[in-house]
Amino acid sequence: AGLGLFNTLTISLMERIKEVALMKILGMKKEDINRMFMTEAVIFGIFGGMAGIIMGIIFSVIANMVLNHFALRAGGDPVAIFYYSPLFLIGMLIFSTIVGFLTGFYPAKRAVKVDALDVLRYE
Repeated sequence: AGLGLFNTLTISLMERIKEVALMKILGMKKEDINRMFMTEAVIFGIFGGMAGIIMGIIFSVIANMVLNHFALRAGGDPVAIFYYSPLFLIGMLIFSTIVGFLTGFYPAKRAVKVDALDVLRYE
């Protein structure tokens, strides 16, 4: 997931290179450009983590229902095979946010180093 997020952010920078150059020409500070890309990375991390948690819960509920169906048909007792603690879910959300933050460093650094005049000259 970290590599996918890193790739997405790097491609996003390459597609928006003219936008970054124009913002620099209009007077946007390097810190603001850095903050913009880092915020995007953290938001991707948070929403990716939430989507993963939601999908994991849905799939575990479905798997438990299917397994319990087979257990009841065989004369056994229902049991919850897949269990997720709230502390684990919070930890995964924090972890995905940290991954988003860490993968945003390189694209943000590249965005800050963009030479606006070279971009506009060659694009």
